[in-house]
Amino acid sequence: MSIKLNPQGIASFAKVHRIDIAIFIALFLLAFGVRSVTSEKFTDIYGFDSFWAARQTQTLINQGWVFPYNDTITDYPYGRITNPVESGWWIISAVSYKVVAIFTSTQGFDYHLFSQVFSWLNVLVGSLAIPFLYLFGKKAFNRITGLTAALLLSGSANHLFYSIYGHDENDATGLTFFFASLFLLVWAIKSRDLRIGVLFSATLAWLSITWQAYIVVVWLMSIAFTIYFIIFFIGKLAGMYQDSGERSLDRKWIIYSLLLAIPSVLATKFVAITQWDPLVILPLTAAIIICSLLEMLASKHGLRADTNVREWPWQQKSLAVGVIFLLASTALIGTFVFKAPLAFAGIVSEPRDVPDYAKRLDQTIAEQNPVRGAGFLEKLGTLAVSGFGNATWLAFLGALFAIAKLFIMPLMRKDFRYEWDLVAVWFVLYSMIKLTSVNQTAFFLSAAIAFGAGYFMGQLYTMLNYFGKQIGKYLAYAKAAVFCVALMIFFSYNTVSIANTYGYNYDIPNEWFETFNFFKANVTSGAVVTPWWDYGHWLLYYNGDKLRVSSDNVHGSPLNIWTTAMAFTHTTGAKCFVSQELADRLAGGDISNPDCPDTEADLERAELEALEIMRPMKTTHILVDKEIVGGGQGGKFGALEHISQNQVGCFQAAGCEETGNGAQCPLGQNDQGQTVGITFNASEWQELVDARWPGVALFNKGIPTRAFVKKDSSGIAIYMSALSCGRFVPHPLSPSLFAFQNRLFFNDPWLKYVKKVFDNKWILVYEVDWNAVDKRNAGTGGNATG
Repeated sequence: MSIKLNPQGIASFAKVHRIDIAIFIALFLLAFGVRSVTSEKFTDIYGFDSFWAARQTQTLINQGWVFPYNDTITDYPYGRITNPVESGWWIISAVSYKVVAIFTSTQGFDYHLFSQVFSWLNVLVGSLAIPFLYLFGKKAFNRITGLTAALLLSGSANHLFYSIYGHDENDATGLTFFFASLFLLVWAIKSRDLRIGVLFSATLAWLSITWQAYIVVVWLMSIAFTIYFIIFFIGKLAGMYQDSGERSLDRKWIIYSLLLAIPSVLATKFVAITQWDPLVILPLTAAIIICSLLEMLASKHGLRADTNVREWPWQQKSLAVGVIFLLASTALIGTFVFKAPLAFAGIVSEPRDVPDYAKRLDQTIAEQNPVRGAGFLEKLGTLAVSGFGNATWLAFLGALFAIAKLFIMPLMRKDFRYEWDLVAVWFVLYSMIKLTSVNQTAFFLSAAIAFGAGYFMGQLYTMLNYFGKQIGKYLAYAKAAVFCVALMIFFSYNTVSIANTYGYNYDIPNEWFETFNFFKANVTSGAVVTPWWDYGHWLLYYNGDKLRVSSDNVHGSPLNIWTTAMAFTHTTGAKCFVSQELADRLAGGDISNPDCPDTEADLERAELEALEIMRPMKTTHILVDKEIVGGGQGGKFGALEHISQNQVGCFQAAGCEETGNGAQCPLGQNDQGQTVGITFNASEWQELVDARWPGVALFNKGIPTRAFVKKDSSGIAIYMSALSCGRFVPHPLSPSLFAFQNRLFFNDPWLKYVKKVFDNKWILVYEVDWNAVDKRNAGTGGNATG
């Protein structure tokens, strides 16, 4: 099938495909209608990491194409080389803003106009993922598959969230190009139309500079098609079935599609100007070479020894292209490919003498969204009772059905025409296993679940047609029943999702805008703010070039994040007193812990060392978000402790006074002289009194920690890890650790070298007195940690 680029041809195409065009428009309107609710409710950019994309788009609007550049505002003073690895989305939003600015006569960069363009564009482009999923499912399988999958994804709360707000990886736009490229891939192979193949190549190239999940498309193609050719070759040798000219053409266009994916790799290299990525090169070129070689070996022509290139069969030409591209890309990669030839599979064998920052950060990110359950099926059960719904089990059944189909049908039909079933298995099952194994309920899983459930429903519909003769006059009713089940699942999703959109309240709290205004009015230009854990992009976006941020986000420089974490939870020079008896117990496996020193002198030394760690980042202000440190959702202090390896350690005591209904444990005083502390009821207190090391989980007053109670001659004390000290895991007798962040959080009266300059009960801002630090260091004859 081909499309003639003339009015008559377009009209004819529209007439033939009028049902699919109508469904495409209806699905888009449905998706857009649901997602527009929040954009109408809020008038600004949402989320966290979307502000990173907003800043990069702002750079394009103000300065034009200046990538790559050293972003010295973020991760100050080290800077961050900013490659346009997500420029696909930045270009779309920057061009859209320019167009709207012309019609609204807006000069320069207007924050309000940009936020409107940015947020509505996200909704518009993100909504297109739904109808493109329909087209992919319909083209690869049947209309019921595509329609069910699209309806489920339109109502998935997980996809809904990201398609409204956007994300660091441009999720909404990326998923749209993801399914658009898969649809065009199927269309190009089935229609054997090079023009569709060129569209596929262009879409995939745009995806490669828009979203990291571009790699998923390459893996889907490479793995599924390679397995397909291997099965075909084995069946051919075993004489299981006779090949046909139609299937031979399919295989030819499958290899052509792999070749058409090469420009997307070139886009990653030459447009995004990034390091040549083995994750893309090796699977793609390996698939081209293996598939071409197997097709050539299975061909009746065999290994022809032609010397005239013009007479080479297409299999040999494809093989030559794959080998040339592999050799050329290997040269561009450099020696890395020889040091770590399996890096594309996540296997790096070379020894590492430095801390594995990336692994530690990945673990921390994964811990934010754990999938509960001991095994794979138990984790799927967790997903089934979450926003993914019972479609989780339908998707799992769909993957199992596809596997059974791949084993049974070739023996029955004496043919192998199930390349798209291989794609379905790989996409659905691999996504489920991969994302649950790394404890991430990533929104991308919603696409795999929606498609898997759609595949299962589509296969039921196909089976009804297959057994239609036996069902007879009841076939129409059976098909209607299948479709009604799909609609029921869709409505069960959407009734919840649409209601939830009205309850979204993910805009920036007013307390943060008070903080932005404080920095604008009271802080001199060039100030360097060190926040923990997040929100550095908020500060940068709303305060322009006046501020610098030394640790803006978990996706920033690992070294910088590590330094900041160590500043807030660092092993100090104040050592715990360890008796010989206690040292013997520790060496013998007894994990009892010494009491940590918490005198004024000890805390001063801990404060000085934390500030000395911050000094290279030229920190002038420290920002503490109370919701982040100890909020009602559990805060992120656990992530901070994870990065600093503070997993076990000695505890700091807080005196407690028992009452008739429990106990009160003061932790200090605020700036009004009022006592700050934690109150326990009788049952909570008894649980702590009965606890032994390592204590029990405590979320009293929104403070995440572990604690237990100890009674001695000096009275009753509660020992808490997250508010105090600890020690590095491999060194049980190492110096104690004081959590500087929590001392800031509680306005510790013994903090000597920082001054609180802003407090709106949500956010605290301290100014560092470096003159006092320098005087103290000079007075002690050197570094505070020496």
